[in-house]
Amino acid sequence: MTDPALPKETPPKEVPPTALERLRMAEYLRAGLHKAAKDGDDLIVECMIEEGADVNIRAADGRTALHLAAEHGNEAAARILLEHGAHLNVQQSTEGDLLNKKFNGGRTPLHWAADMGHEGIVRLLIDHKADMGLQNATGRSALQEAIQHHERVAKLLIDSGAPLFEIDDEDWTLLHQAAYKGRLEIIQVLISKGLDIEARTAGNTIEKLSMANATPLLLTTNHSGNLPYCSSYLVDSGANIPAENMSGDQSIHVACRRGYLPTVKVLLEAGADIEARDSVHNETPLLKAASMGKTDVISYLLHKGADITARNSRERDALMQAKMHEPGKHPEAVALLEKWYEGKRQAQSNPQPPSLSRSSSYRRVEDHPF
Repeated sequence: MTDPALPKETPPKEVPPTALERLRMAEYLRAGLHKAAKDGDDLIVECMIEEGADVNIRAADGRTALHLAAEHGNEAAARILLEHGAHLNVQQSTEGDLLNKKFNGGRTPLHWAADMGHEGIVRLLIDHKADMGLQNATGRSALQEAIQHHERVAKLLIDSGAPLFEIDDEDWTLLHQAAYKGRLEIIQVLISKGLDIEARTAGNTIEKLSMANATPLLLTTNHSGNLPYCSSYLVDSGANIPAENMSGDQSIHVACRRGYLPTVKVLLEAGADIEARDSVHNETPLLKAASMGKTDVISYLLHKGADITARNSRERDALMQAKMHEPGKHPEAVALLEKWYEGKRQAQSNPQPPSLSRSSSYRRVEDHPF
């Protein structure tokens, strides 16, 4: 029993944590929350929140836990974060080098989910009214990221009402992106919605010159020319076949240089000039194919009547291009062109009777499968 005469013990005063201790605790909670969101450990996410973690605290790069859950496809963690007030439209830092700024700076959680193809999280964010029109530091929307990598997610965003007429900092429209990646169904939708089929990318792009000042047709020919149905649809929709990119090449030059024979056929059948000259090197489609050793394209062009004697601004013909552009790398193209030259010399030294055409004498040199 306590003696009433004795003084009562005073409990020690609680010392508030110092600023440094508070900072350390906040960083501990942030690190735990962000790691759990990244790893998809929804139980730890809930524990960190119960311990007082701020669901909207940012890492050094400006990302929140919701960014990380969206990037790594952790739908349960994302749902918990949203239930506790995570901000949908937070944009991460724009610091860093140019490429990091282009692809990561200014991204929202929706950008990350769309770029990584996490359809469930994209749907979750849309259901929570995420802003589908926000653009990253270089003007790219979540839809543009989805078109780049994940067609199903792109279709979901389009069906959900994502804006279609944004233009990024390099003047790429969604139609440019769809053409570049060979997304035929998306190309069809975008053209039906009124996107400009002759829109041009910027001339000062950080990408290579073949993508600068380019139309959708030029981009699909350059990057997805092995998918001729995209080129065919764009041409049928009125795309300008002789349009040139910053390198001075038309689509027929690009297809021949890249060796995309099905697209070469589509373009020639649609009216491309087999003797078209580029505006920089004065090269024909045959010269482009010869410089890269594209034997099947060379053979097709010659059987279609391409001029084997045509020369570029450096006075090189197709045979010289095949030999000199990358010496020793195109022996099959060199052999084919030498055979055609020999056939031409024989035809000139032994002219056929009038009833036989010059082209028929050429065809005796080599049977062609086309």
